[in-house]
Amino acid sequence: MLAYCTTADSGPYILDNLSSSVSLVFKRKDLVPVYSFNDEDLWLPGVSAAGGKSSQIRLWQGLLEKMQKERAM
Repeated sequence: MLAYCTTADSGPYILDNLSSSVSLVFKRKDLVPVYSFNDEDLWLPGVSAAGGKSSQIRLWQGLLEKMQKERAM
């Protein structure tokens, strides 16, 4: 699942691999945030200050490495 905000003030859109449609997060009552991250920082729900770095997310780092390898081909 991926959440995407068009601007910093907009509500995020949700792209879910289990659904064929993209919807705004407020329409998805079944979702519970675990954490949020961007290219640098990591946040826990309800906390305004960053709680770590996105480099702590092993699966995210693995995806970035895979993309770099594919670009080099």
